[in-house]
Amino acid sequence: MPSTFRIPKAPITGLYGWVLKIYARRAFGEIPDTAYALFHHRKVLKAVLGFEGKVSKWDALDPTLKSYAQLASAGVIGCSWCLDFGYFMAHNDGLDLAKVREVPRWRESDVFTPLEREVLAYAEAMSTTPLTVTDEMTASLLDQLGA
Repeated sequence: MPSTFRIPKAPITGLYGWVLKIYARRAFGEIPDTAYALFHHRKVLKAVLGFEGKVSKWDALDPTLKSYAQLASAGVIGCSWCLDFGYFMAHNDGLDLAKVREVPRWRESDVFTPLEREVLAYAEAMSTTPLTVTDEMTASLLDQLGA
């Protein structure tokens, strides 16, 4: 897919650039466009990578539910890269890819449990502007999953 870059790509050079390229290829299979943008400002790049590293270690939510929520959100905001990357991560995490492929059409699909459907609905509601999350949605998920 061609890049829709609106700023010049920063050349990724030097020792830090070499490490970034190795990390990106291992984590994502290629160097994402955001790396070229972030390389313009190394402090921001380091902050983003640090935050992503910390977020990736969060484990309070079942990884399958987290993956479904991320994919549902990506579908709502229309981020094709996010959908592709979410599928890539689901594959790497060993999730049921046949089920993952059903996320964009979860309402019509019969493969999801009631809890998975609630998570998908909540993720979509959290991804709209303005938010469409209801107190009932939140209460139900809190009852089932905890805070």
